[in-house]
Order: sequence, then C-alpha cells, then structure tokens
Amino acid sequence: HRMYLPSVGLFLAAVIAPAVGLPPRRVPAALAAVAVAALVFGAVTYARNEVWRTELRLYRDVVAKSPRKPRALAALGEALLELKRVDEAETLFLRAYGIDPRRVEVLVHLGVIARVKRDPERAERLLRQAITIAPDHWVARVNLGDLALARGDRQEAEVNYRRAAAHEELSRIA
Repeated sequence: HRMYLPSVGLFLAAVIAPAVGLPPRRVPAALAAVAVAALVFGAVTYARNEVWRTELRLYRDVVAKSPRKPRALAALGEALLELKRVDEAETLFLRAYGIDPRRVEVLVHLGVIARVKRDPERAERLLRQAITIAPDHWVARVNLGDLALARGDRQEAEVNYRRAAAHEELSRIA
C-alpha cells in the first residue's frame, strides 16, 4: 500500500508511453488499448481480492489449488475450527494426516478435536504421538495435562503442565 503514491509517475509513464512517437491518428487507439488493459487488470485484481476477503475463502482457494498439501489442509482446518465447524475441520485434518502422519500441528488438532468429541483415549494417543515428534509442544502438553487431571493422575498432569510452562512462548507471557 505504501507504493501507490510513489508509483503514480510510473503509471502515468505507462499510460503515455504507447502514445509517444506515434502519428497523431494512432494515439486514440493506443490509449484505448491501455484503457482496456487497465480494465482487465482491474477486474482480475477485484476477483483476487474477493478470495482474500476472509481466511476461509483464502484457504479454500489454496486447498482447491493444492489439494495434496498438508499445510494447506491444516490451515483450512484451523479456519473452520475458529468458526466452530469441528466435523469439517476434522475431515481436513484427517486428510492432512493421511498425507503426512508426522505433521505435529495436525496431530495436535486431531487430539484436541478428539477431546472436544469426548474421546479421551484417542485424544491421548494422538497427543502422545505429537510429543514423540516435538517433545515440548506446549499445546499438546497442556492437553495431555488436562487429560491426566481428568483421570485423576495429578503427577502426570503436573509434569505436562511444567513442560508446557517452560516453553519459550509461554514464558514470555508470564
């Protein structure tokens, strides 16, 4: 956005350049061609901006263009979770898991979804799988702590909470 004002001279040159050195009778045609190009580029820009209007639209577009990319599937899943569309999000995370079963954020999200769906055994299995890959993943650790606390294992809960609290991201908050 900071380039709009400094670009005015460049845009004026782009509009005038086709007419420079042309016989006077061809100037209107050259300027008409520039106007048509500006309209086409404007329409394409408007259409692209529609995709960027919401995260959900953006990530749907990304997944449509890259349906086998776990990162794209996970990003769309996260956007759906923000909207509390848990089942749709789970479907995307499962697709991502099928492509890359060692992707930590996918495992953690699937674990959290399993907790939301009241399936603590599945949640714990997925979250433990995540911490075998990333032992100090604080979200996985907090969720494992919550699961341990729910089943009455205060010692394991404390271990997980301490590991989560030691995470750099959380230590900056405190």
